[in-house]
Amino acid sequence: MQTLRRRLKLSQEGLADRLGVSRASVNRWENGRSHPSEELLGAIKHLWAAMPPEPKPEASSERPDRLRQSDVMRILGVSHQRVRSLRIRRTLPFEWDEDLETWVTSEKEVDRYLRRKGKRLKRMDLRESSLTPKGDQNFKNADRRGEN
Repeated sequence: MQTLRRRLKLSQEGLADRLGVSRASVNRWENGRSHPSEELLGAIKHLWAAMPPEPKPEASSERPDRLRQSDVMRILGVSHQRVRSLRIRRTLPFEWDEDLETWVTSEKEVDRYLRRKGKRLKRMDLRESSLTPKGDQNFKNADRRGEN
């Protein structure tokens, strides 16, 4: 259902208006919580049949420097939820790719993110090394009490 709506370049509300139902109904259909009636299925099939065929992308039209969220997950070694969080917080910039119908980013942005993350970790390491580790403090306290 969502594929049909996106190929028609309609919002949920726009598709609902064409079918004479509420936007909430379209949302429930897309999320699998309910199904359209037999009568509406006929109207949906009619919309699907009237849609022009989608042109097949050529291999040369894909940009190799574009990484999908799943690619970024593998590169960073993190979960889908973590990558989604990075996208929503704009820590790692993504953009919607209509051809691929997914969020994509560039290799350059992933490299930039990794450099920033690495620098942040190095700064933390420097701060921690300038402080006395807790183990050493416990050892000094034990000496004062005469335990060692």
